[in-house]
Amino acid sequence: MIYSLVLGLHSAIRWLVLLFGILAALRGFNGWLRGLPWTPADERVSFWAVMAMDLQALLGILLYAGLSRVTATAFDNWGFAMRDNDLRFWAVEHLTIMILALALLHIARVRIRKAATPEIKHRTAALLVGLSMVLVLIGIPWPWLSYGRPLLRW
Repeated sequence: MIYSLVLGLHSAIRWLVLLFGILAALRGFNGWLRGLPWTPADERVSFWAVMAMDLQALLGILLYAGLSRVTATAFDNWGFAMRDNDLRFWAVEHLTIMILALALLHIARVRIRKAATPEIKHRTAALLVGLSMVLVLIGIPWPWLSYGRPLLRW
């Protein structure tokens, strides 16, 4: 019951992560290329990108550390899990990629807040948030992959 709820939320919130993250990166590119000021809307979008990603990470940690039967299976036989592409994805690759994406997004947020000029804020959002979203896209278990999951799970 709790597993299904957390997994469903984790599945749904990925779309908020992508929405706010890609929007923040696009606003960054637009502002950087056009020399626009950093606006309260830019600030809100980057803030919500981090908040969505943090919530997603919390749900993912709950799944990884205790609720998921897949990671429990991997922990029971780590040697086998490393030889099995699907188990290795869930036990190591997904976690690693998403932690890197989360760290990069937090670095971006701190650098945006400390940047002296709107140009630096926009460039940071464009490059670091954009790279974070590329990592998220790489780390998502898309349905067409052997370890894939549905686009929305309830």
